[in-house]
Amino acid sequence: MRTTSLVTGRIYNPERCVNLLNPLQVSRYIKHGATLYDILIGRDDKLVYVFDKDETRELFTKWVNHELD
Repeated sequence: MRTTSLVTGRIYNPERCVNLLNPLQVSRYIKHGATLYDILIGRDDKLVYVFDKDETRELFTKWVNHELD
């Protein structure tokens, strides 16, 4: 099921997305060209940032290996 973001206006499939809570990780993803699809409000009123899993797979690997500056 496709969803349209009220924040970005982008259309995306939530099943193909990853939700991030870490603002540093989010900023690094954006810095390296990842598309932010949506921003949601999660538990405890924390912001949840939505990215496409396939688009960010390489960035995630670099993040885990502490190679994403």
